[in-house]
Amino acid sequence: MTFTQRPSRPIRRLPAVLETSAGGIVIDVQEGQAQVAVIARRNRAGRIEWCLPKGHQENDETLIETAEREVEEETGIQGRVLTT
Repeated sequence: MTFTQRPSRPIRRLPAVLETSAGGIVIDVQEGQAQVAVIARRNRAGRIEWCLPKGHQENDETLIETAEREVEEETGIQGRVLTT
């Protein structure tokens, strides 16, 4: 069996972009039992993926403000940041 080698071409890459996002894990402890909020969404292939609520900063928000807003928008749960 004979293999032929293709001429090499430079690999084209998209430029790198620095992005910052914030989010968090919502934990509610009742009677010694911890409950955690996660999000189920469908990926491009249509499969369910489990992920954490997160998103990008808007205007002059701090990362803490962004995390609290994103968690509430994506889960409907109003929480507060306890640690970073």
